[in-house]
Amino acid sequence: MFAWRLARDSLALRSNLTGRGMRLENKKCVICGREEEEGAHLFLRCGAVKEVWKEMNLAEVRRNLKRCAATRDVLDELWKLKETQRVEIIALWWTWWNLRNKVREGAAMIHASEVAVRVRILAADCLMFCKSERKIPWP
Repeated sequence: MFAWRLARDSLALRSNLTGRGMRLENKKCVICGREEEEGAHLFLRCGAVKEVWKEMNLAEVRRNLKRCAATRDVLDELWKLKETQRVEIIALWWTWWNLRNKVREGAAMIHASEVAVRVRILAADCLMFCKSERKIPWP
Protein backbone atom coordinates (compact mmCIF):
# COMPACT_ATOMS: atom_id res chain seq x y z
CA MET A 1 0.00 0.00 0.00
CA PHE A 2 2.86 2.39 0.81
CA ALA A 3 4.46 1.97 -2.63
CA TRP A 4 1.09 2.42 -4.32
CA ARG A 5 0.43 5.64 -2.39
CA LEU A 6 3.98 6.85 -3.01
CA ALA A 7 3.60 6.23 -6.75
CA ARG A 8 0.34 8.19 -6.81
CA ASP A 9 1.70 11.03 -4.66
CA SER A 10 -1.05 10.40 -2.12
CA LEU A 11 0.90 9.96 1.11
CA ALA A 12 -0.32 12.15 3.96
CA LEU A 13 2.53 14.60 3.49
CA ARG A 14 1.88 18.10 4.71
CA SER A 15 1.96 19.48 1.17
CA ASN A 16 -0.66 16.94 0.07
CA LEU A 17 -2.87 17.65 3.06
CA THR A 18 -2.82 21.42 2.54
CA GLY A 19 -3.38 20.87 -1.18
CA ARG A 20 -6.59 19.07 -0.26
CA GLY A 21 -7.77 21.99 1.86
CA MET A 22 -6.63 20.91 5.32
CA ARG A 23 -5.39 23.77 7.46
CA LEU A 24 -2.12 23.03 9.21
CA GLU A 25 -0.27 25.26 11.64
CA ASN A 26 3.05 24.15 10.23
CA LYS A 27 3.80 22.95 6.70
CA LYS A 28 7.49 22.35 7.37
CA CYS A 29 9.24 18.98 7.23
CA VAL A 30 8.68 17.01 10.44
CA ILE A 31 12.31 15.88 10.41
CA CYS A 32 14.31 19.04 9.66
CA GLY A 33 11.75 21.83 10.04
CA ARG A 34 13.35 23.82 7.21
CA GLU A 35 11.50 23.14 3.95
CA GLU A 36 7.89 22.43 3.09
CA GLU A 37 7.20 18.74 3.61
CA GLU A 38 6.63 17.22 0.20
CA GLY A 39 7.79 13.91 -1.23
CA ALA A 40 10.97 14.98 -3.00
CA HIS A 41 12.12 16.84 0.08
CA LEU A 42 11.26 14.17 2.64
CA PHE A 43 12.69 11.20 0.74
CA LEU A 44 15.53 12.74 -1.31
CA ARG A 45 16.48 16.29 -0.30
CA CYS A 46 16.09 16.57 3.48
CA GLY A 47 19.51 16.89 5.10
CA ALA A 48 18.75 14.05 7.52
CA VAL A 49 17.69 11.60 4.81
CA LYS A 50 20.77 12.48 2.75
CA GLU A 51 22.85 11.14 5.64
CA VAL A 52 21.01 7.82 5.48
CA TRP A 53 21.54 7.55 1.71
CA LYS A 54 25.24 8.27 2.30
CA GLU A 55 25.41 5.72 5.13
CA MET A 56 23.98 3.12 2.74
CA ASN A 57 26.45 3.99 -0.06
CA LEU A 58 23.56 5.19 -2.23
CA ALA A 59 24.44 8.91 -2.39
CA GLU A 60 25.07 8.85 -6.14
CA VAL A 61 21.76 7.09 -6.77
CA ARG A 62 20.01 9.72 -4.62
CA ARG A 63 21.61 12.52 -6.63
CA ASN A 64 20.36 10.94 -9.86
CA LEU A 65 16.84 10.43 -8.51
CA LYS A 66 16.53 13.98 -7.18
CA ARG A 67 17.12 15.30 -10.71
CA CYS A 68 13.82 13.76 -11.80
CA ALA A 69 10.98 16.18 -12.42
CA ALA A 70 8.09 14.03 -11.15
CA THR A 71 7.34 11.04 -8.97
CA ARG A 72 6.67 8.91 -12.05
CA ASP A 73 10.16 9.78 -13.36
CA VAL A 74 11.73 8.78 -10.03
CA LEU A 75 9.96 5.42 -10.15
CA ASP A 76 10.96 4.89 -13.81
CA GLU A 77 14.60 5.46 -12.81
CA LEU A 78 14.18 3.16 -9.83
CA TRP A 79 13.18 0.27 -12.11
CA LYS A 80 16.41 0.71 -14.07
CA LEU A 81 18.49 -0.14 -10.98
CA LYS A 82 19.60 -3.58 -9.84
CA GLU A 83 17.01 -5.45 -7.80
CA THR A 84 19.06 -5.18 -4.60
CA GLN A 85 19.30 -1.40 -4.90
CA ARG A 86 15.59 -1.10 -5.74
CA VAL A 87 14.62 -3.08 -2.67
CA GLU A 88 17.02 -1.11 -0.45
CA ILE A 89 15.60 2.19 -1.67
CA ILE A 90 11.98 1.14 -1.17
CA ALA A 91 12.92 -0.20 2.28
CA LEU A 92 14.67 3.12 3.00
CA TRP A 93 11.58 5.11 2.00
CA TRP A 94 9.28 2.84 4.03
CA THR A 95 11.54 3.01 7.10
CA TRP A 96 11.93 6.78 6.72
CA TRP A 97 8.16 7.26 6.40
CA ASN A 98 7.58 5.26 9.59
CA LEU A 99 10.29 7.20 11.40
CA ARG A 100 8.79 10.47 10.21
CA ASN A 101 5.42 9.44 11.62
CA LYS A 102 6.97 8.50 14.96
CA VAL A 103 8.86 11.81 15.15
CA ARG A 104 5.63 13.64 14.30
CA GLU A 105 4.05 11.95 17.33
CA GLY A 106 6.91 12.97 19.63
CA ALA A 107 9.50 10.19 19.36
CA ALA A 108 13.17 11.09 19.28
CA MET A 109 15.00 11.09 15.98
CA ILE A 110 17.54 8.30 15.58
CA HIS A 111 20.99 8.51 14.00
CA ALA A 112 21.42 7.85 10.27
CA SER A 113 23.59 4.80 10.96
CA GLU A 114 20.78 3.18 12.99
CA VAL A 115 18.26 3.95 10.24
CA ALA A 116 20.64 2.37 7.71
CA VAL A 117 20.91 -0.80 9.82
CA ARG A 118 17.13 -1.07 10.00
CA VAL A 119 16.83 -0.52 6.25
CA ARG A 120 19.44 -3.18 5.47
CA ILE A 121 17.67 -5.72 7.69
CA LEU A 122 14.30 -4.99 6.10
CA ALA A 123 15.73 -5.14 2.57
CA ALA A 124 17.54 -8.42 3.28
CA ASP A 125 14.37 -9.92 4.73
CA CYS A 126 12.36 -8.83 1.69
CA LEU A 127 14.92 -10.21 -0.75
CA MET A 128 15.16 -13.51 1.14
CA PHE A 129 11.38 -13.84 1.30
CA CYS A 130 10.97 -13.18 -2.42
CA LYS A 131 13.70 -15.63 -3.40
CA SER A 132 12.75 -18.49 -1.10
CA GLU A 133 10.60 -21.32 -2.34
CA ARG A 134 7.28 -21.17 -0.63
CA LYS A 135 4.92 -24.08 -0.62
CA ILE A 136 1.36 -22.94 -0.59
CA PRO A 137 -0.86 -25.39 1.23
CA TRP A 138 -3.91 -26.22 -0.81
CA PRO A 139 -7.03 -27.41 0.98
